[in-house]
Amino acid sequence: AGAGFVGGPRPAGGDAPLGRPGGPATTWVRTFMEQSLASPWDVVAGDFSGDGLCDLVVAAGGTADRLAWYRDAGAQAGSLVQAWAPSSLPNSGETVGFYFVLSHQGRAGWDADAELSVLSLVFTDTAGQPLTSAQANAIVSDVWIWQDSDRDLTLTGADALVGHFPDLVLSSVSGWSDLWVADGLAAAAIDPAVSWGYFVELRATANASTQLPNQIRIAVPGEEARECYAILVEDRDHDLALTCEPRGPVTTRAIAFGAWGGQLLADGFERGTTSAWSYAVP
Repeated sequence: AGAGFVGGPRPAGGDAPLGRPGGPATTWVRTFMEQSLASPWDVVAGDFSGDGLCDLVVAAGGTADRLAWYRDAGAQAGSLVQAWAPSSLPNSGETVGFYFVLSHQGRAGWDADAELSVLSLVFTDTAGQPLTSAQANAIVSDVWIWQDSDRDLTLTGADALVGHFPDLVLSSVSGWSDLWVADGLAAAAIDPAVSWGYFVELRATANASTQLPNQIRIAVPGEEARECYAILVEDRDHDLALTCEPRGPVTTRAIAFGAWGGQLLADGFERGTTSAWSYAVP
């Protein structure tokens, strides 16, 4: 459990620094766990609480020998996802499909900034069958990620662009698509102890109504393990993936691309995806 960590307490001082990999085996990052221990002299990493998380134990001397246990009590990042997509989207129409919040649960003044690196989406038809890249691009012309810069839960011109994705590449097996965010963007950065909200905007193609299938569901997969995976959050300085709180998948309702669902016509009928009406004269 301690692989990848090197402890380096100094007997003469009160510092207990920990070295962790800062990249692809090229650099190490010094992180202070404690600066007030009396004569720390060794550190060991391991799952001492039996919860599957990596804890740290520091041996300290001074007036009384003791062990200081630093328990891993939670993840470094967390995410909350909401599906905002409507049930229909007209040809060339735009809408917010998801709103998600990312939190960096580090300590201000100690930990490095984090940043959004990857957002994953899964595209399926209404029966749950994965879409191909060609099928998805035939009805979805563009996907954008925007930072909710003014924190008002409304996508406006004041919000900063995080990424624009005009061409979707889907796994043929699962319909999974990874949207990679450019490294170092200010709009993707998250300070320690800070949360930011983000919009996922969708645009329908000009001829989405003529495509098959054109009624689909989109999901943000859940985080089942401690690693950030579906929404990848990294250490901004060293591109190391942060650990995440578990979260279930979030899926939109069925979205009819190219349809005008929800509009009331002058005669009071609602226009949906129905192409013909039947009637009987009494």
